[in-house]
Amino acid sequence: MKYAIIILSGAADQALPELDHRTPLQAAHMPQLRSLARRGRVGAVATVPEGFEPSSEHCLLTLFGHDPRRVLCGRAALEAEAIGVDVGNGFVFRLDLVTIGDERSRNAGLMLDHTGGRIPTTEADVLLDDLLAYWKRESGDLVRAMEITRMPGHAALVIDRSGRDFADVHTAAPRSIVGEEAAMHEPGGGAPGAADALRQLVESSFDLLSRHEVNLARVEQGLHPANLAWFWGQGRRPELASIQQRFGLKAAAIGQSLVLRGLARATGWNVHLPAGDRASIADQACRLLESHDLVLVCDDAPDQASHVGDWHAKTESLERIDSELIGPVVDRLSAFGDAERDPAAIGWRAMVVVDHATPVQTREHAPGPTPVLLAGSWIRSAVERDFSESQAETSDMYIDPGHELIEFFLRGGLARVRKEPRS
Repeated sequence: MKYAIIILSGAADQALPELDHRTPLQAAHMPQLRSLARRGRVGAVATVPEGFEPSSEHCLLTLFGHDPRRVLCGRAALEAEAIGVDVGNGFVFRLDLVTIGDERSRNAGLMLDHTGGRIPTTEADVLLDDLLAYWKRESGDLVRAMEITRMPGHAALVIDRSGRDFADVHTAAPRSIVGEEAAMHEPGGGAPGAADALRQLVESSFDLLSRHEVNLARVEQGLHPANLAWFWGQGRRPELASIQQRFGLKAAAIGQSLVLRGLARATGWNVHLPAGDRASIADQACRLLESHDLVLVCDDAPDQASHVGDWHAKTESLERIDSELIGPVVDRLSAFGDAERDPAAIGWRAMVVVDHATPVQTREHAPGPTPVLLAGSWIRSAVERDFSESQAETSDMYIDPGHELIEFFLRGGLARVRKEPRS
C-alpha cells in the first residue's frame, strides 16, 4: 500500500465578509480536492487536546500520532533535532530577541514585537555576542553551563547543561502575548531556583540591549529595537517511537518548518527540504513514493497568508495547492491501483488534513477541530461532502483524541495490506 499525507497548514478559518461570508476553503476553486472528497470521507480531527495551545508543535505531534499530553519534548527540542544540535541530557530553550515598550512610552513593558522588528541576522548576531559576554560578566554562574546556537533572524537555541530542572517551568511563546505586559509572562513555577535563573537573565538582558548601539540606531531609523532576550519552548531531546517500529513503514517528509523536520527526524522519517516551487515539490513527492511507503508534504502558504491578514493570498494559495500539489500527487497514487477491486494492485490511500485554524482576522492560531479527508482503498462514505470547516463539523467521522488519526488512516478498515517487495 502507498500512502500520502498533505497538510494544509493553517487553512481552516472563519467566514469572511470579503468572501461573501464564506471561509477561504469554501471560496477557493479546488476541483481536485473536491473530487477527492466526494470519493472518500470528510470529517474532523481534534489536533490539540483540551487545555493545550494550538501551537505547531502540539498539532504536528498529534498528526504524527503522538499524544501531546504524554510527550513533553518542547518546540526548542524539535528545532534542535531539525538542525542536528546535540542536546544530550540538557534542556534546550528558544531564545528570541523581542521588543518591549520603553519605560518612558505609553506602551511601557508591553510585548510589542515577537521578532524584534524583524531584525536581520547580522544585527542579531552582534547583539547576541555582546549579550552573552555581558551575562558572563554579570551572571557568570547562571550561564556557565549554557551553549548558544544561532538561528536566522531574531532566534537562537540555548542548551543548559547545568543540571537544573526546567521541566515544569512555565514559559510563554512571545507571539502569543503580543500587546500584553511581558513581566506577567516571565518564566515561573517549576523546581526551586530554575525559573528565578531565567527571569534574572531576561531582566538583565534589557539593561544591555536597550542601550546597545545597534538598537539605538534602529530606533533612529524608526524600527523596533530588539531590546529583550526571551526564553521559551524548553524541552529535552525527544524520545519517540519511530514510524518503522509502530507501523513497519518506510516514510519520507517534505517541509520547510523546523518543527516538522525535527519531529520527522525524531520519529524515523527521511527528511527532505522542498525542492523549489510547488510543482517541483509535487514531483519530488511522486518520486519519493517509488521508494517509500508513506510520503508527507506540509504546505505552509495558507498559514503564512493568515499571519499577515491576507485573505486573498490565502485563497489563492489554496487554489495553487489544489492544482500544483494535490492533483499531481493523487494522479500518481491512482497509478498504484485500487487494491480493493484488483488483488494484483499495490493500492493507495491519501489524507488531506489541516493542522490548526489560523483565522485571517486574528492572524493567530486558533483552537478547535479541523477538517480531514481520507480517500483510497477501502475508504467509502455514504454522504458526499466538500472539504470545508462546516462540512467537517456535520460529519459523523470525528477523531478524538487526534493522535489516533494516523493509525485510523494507515490501518482502519483494511481487509489486507499487500506488502511491496523491497529492492
